[in-house]
Amino acid sequence: MYPGHWSTIKPDTPAVIHAESGACLTWAELDARSNQIAQLLHHRGLRPGDHVGLFMQNTLDFFCIAWATFRSGLYLTCINRYLTAE
Repeated sequence: MYPGHWSTIKPDTPAVIHAESGACLTWAELDARSNQIAQLLHHRGLRPGDHVGLFMQNTLDFFCIAWATFRSGLYLTCINRYLTAE
């Protein structure tokens, strides 16, 4: 479900909780951060239908980046660090 919907209904409710650290990201934070990233991606020249490769550790930022690509109409490909040529 789109974070913007929940950010208006339950802005301070946790959208994501990191299991190891207990850190959380509220619906309002997720909506705001994903919007900022979406604007950055657009500013950098990415347009709907373009592809984004994502190589990162498991953090709450993943959800912000993922929603930014979805709301921008971009395709997201997550790259596993264990991926080998074989």
